[in-house]
Amino acid sequence: MEWRNWRLPVKLGAVLVVPALLAVALGVVQIQRDVERANTYADVQRLVKLRAGLRPLIGDLQMERTLSAERLSGGGSADPAMLRQQTRRVDRAQAAVIRTTQRTHGLKGVSANRYRDASKLLEGLPDLRKRVTSKDLGSWTAVTEYSKVINSLLDLDQALGSGFGDAQLSGPASALYDLEMVQEQVHLQHVIVMAAPEPGRLEDPKLIRALQESDIRMRDKLSDFRAVATAADQRAYDRTVTGPEVERRTKLLDAVLSQAGSLHAGQNSADAPPFSDHTWHRSSEAQGSLINTVEKRLAERLRATSAKLQDETSDRAGAESVLLFAVLLLAFAIGIAIARHLLRSLTVLRSTALDVAEHRLPEAVSSIREGEASSTSISAVPVHTTEEFGQLARAFDAVHGQAVRLAAEQAALRGDLRDTLVNLSRRSQSLVDRLLRLMEQLESHEEDPDQLASLFKLDHLATRMRRNNENLMVLCGSTRPPLRAAGAAGQCAARRGLRDRALPPGGGGARSHRRGDRVRCR
Repeated sequence: MEWRNWRLPVKLGAVLVVPALLAVALGVVQIQRDVERANTYADVQRLVKLRAGLRPLIGDLQMERTLSAERLSGGGSADPAMLRQQTRRVDRAQAAVIRTTQRTHGLKGVSANRYRDASKLLEGLPDLRKRVTSKDLGSWTAVTEYSKVINSLLDLDQALGSGFGDAQLSGPASALYDLEMVQEQVHLQHVIVMAAPEPGRLEDPKLIRALQESDIRMRDKLSDFRAVATAADQRAYDRTVTGPEVERRTKLLDAVLSQAGSLHAGQNSADAPPFSDHTWHRSSEAQGSLINTVEKRLAERLRATSAKLQDETSDRAGAESVLLFAVLLLAFAIGIAIARHLLRSLTVLRSTALDVAEHRLPEAVSSIREGEASSTSISAVPVHTTEEFGQLARAFDAVHGQAVRLAAEQAALRGDLRDTLVNLSRRSQSLVDRLLRLMEQLESHEEDPDQLASLFKLDHLATRMRRNNENLMVLCGSTRPPLRAAGAAGQCAARRGLRDRALPPGGGGARSHRRGDRVRCR
């Protein structure tokens, strides 16, 4: 378990696993965030669809409110069949909103509270319709009850828009809500003016106050719309909500407000311009239709933006996942390639070192000693990189070359010493040979037995000296020369010396015997 004894692949893996795990952790966290954002945008898109379903419901309720107010007004000009048809449209729109809400997997927070409030008010619609049909309540009371339901739906729409955290969604959502409030004021003003006993003549203080408040809210919401809408949306509104009908309605509304203000102040309104219900109705519907056109554009852009953000976030999460996987594969491949390169270099170094130590260096030293090879060149380790392993291989080559050179130097030193000893032995040998030849000459001319015995002893010592020189040459690696005549003469002299010692001193015939031996040895 000692980490210093770990194998190189394990050490490399331990070094790479920490940054790899850190990169994976960071990548997973980032991908998880993008997935959560994509899910959030998916929820936002469902909320956008829910808001898109609320707009038809609000518009149908506004129309039902208008028809109900006309039925309950003094003229009662509303067609009951048209009112029943409009109530069915409201029911269908309400059912669509309920289905969309169920698909959103429930609402949370303020949106859930606003939805519960709106649902309770919508549950009271059947009773309100019965009272409208039986004319058990006044026109303004019906308008007030319908307005409560519509305002609850507008509050739900505002709460849904507040759940759009992204700036690309929150701005258009707020602008759309402001336009819906402007649209509501247009419809409410239309109902208030139509509820007057005479065309364009408001005498009821409640209606006058309601119309004035509605006009103030309308102007405020238009200001809020221009504050949050983009320059392109403002230009689109100015280009769309314009024309003769819009200008005519503005003039008629100003006239009604001016007339109502005059009556409220006790002034004479005889000079008030003529007012036509048909003109007012047509102008109000025209302006409401133009505002609805701008609302549709904003709602479509909001839907497209939410879908685009969801797609971009999902694509980014997928791209990050693929990129993380590719980076991990690349890092794994690079780690394997580097590890294989390092292990290959180490394997080559190890095998080459063992081969040099066990085979190549002993063989080279043996060849140098035997004189079969005189070159000190070596084969380099087959690692030709310039990094640390290459430097280690070159260092090993230097050690190998130095060992071979030392072996060659020692062999040369031993050879020189051997040659010196052989030379000295040969010189001594030549002197001994000369000495033996001289002694043979002396022996051949010597007649004194005692002197001749001494010469034979010297001959024997010289012979031994020559044998020692021959042995020294053999030890130095030189071949032993053959026996010469002098050596044979020395051996014969030694034998003669032994015979002479066996004869009696001064005995007769000694000289003739020695001469015979000398002649016979030669």
